[in-house]
Amino acid sequence: MKYIFILCLLIPLVFAQDTFQNTSQNISVNSTTEFVNLSNLSIMRDIEITKFFPKEVKLGDVQFNIQIKNNLDETLENVFAIVSGKGFSTYDVVPIDSLEPFGKDYIFVNGNVRESGVINLTIKIDKEVFYQGINVIDVNEGIEKTEEELNLERLDNLSRYLEELKKNYTDLEIEIFEKKEEGYDVIDVNLNELKKNIRAIEVDILRKDVNQAEINFKLAQEEYEYQKNKVENARYVPILTRLKENALIFSAIFGSILAFFALSELLKQKSRNIVSGVSQLAHKTKKNKKKRKK
Repeated sequence: MKYIFILCLLIPLVFAQDTFQNTSQNISVNSTTEFVNLSNLSIMRDIEITKFFPKEVKLGDVQFNIQIKNNLDETLENVFAIVSGKGFSTYDVVPIDSLEPFGKDYIFVNGNVRESGVINLTIKIDKEVFYQGINVIDVNEGIEKTEEELNLERLDNLSRYLEELKKNYTDLEIEIFEKKEEGYDVIDVNLNELKKNIRAIEVDILRKDVNQAEINFKLAQEEYEYQKNKVENARYVPILTRLKENALIFSAIFGSILAFFALSELLKQKSRNIVSGVSQLAHKTKKNKKKRKK
């Protein structure tokens, strides 16, 4: 009876060890690739990604586990994620039915990866957009890609993200114009720095300077989020307040015009007085000369 009891204890341990070894072999992938992960910005978002895994996958079917946090003080319903990227397609998403304020939960995204190498995924959750780099391994590919090939892939991904950023820039310009027309105070919104960053990225891509391009892209994304946040939180100015402000501006301009004309009239009057005084002085001098001759 004693030996049977020991045997019952050992059998589960053997199966557990085999399972652990098989699992380790399946997920063990050697890679030195650096990822472009631009989701961790300093601007507080309504929703943020706190965990994302796996970041290294094999070609074929894959499930991404995305933990998100609700930073709002209201419950979010049916929180859904749309994941896209070069060579990746989604075929099933398990959303979060309900997420309490400041709570965390997982969205599960099932899809298929058709291309190997470094891939930057775009993750859209509600109004927020995140970027996550993954490394896709082709187990049938005997030769690893060179550093130059990996850099070219990263530049290709950055070129696509740059086009998306340009579109966001244009949309933000339109939104600023519409907000201004609707009576919102957007005077503090300035897109000059964002435009400068976009041009810097274009130069970096032309020079094939992938590291600097990624740095400038992160700066541009942060600047975009910063300016967009100011637009979304712009203060509405009531029409009466705007009329008062315009009236003050008009009064100041009108007062300046009146002051200009008053000064002009004063100068004219002074000029006439000077001319009259000079004429009188000349006439008096001429009269005195005549008296002396007599």
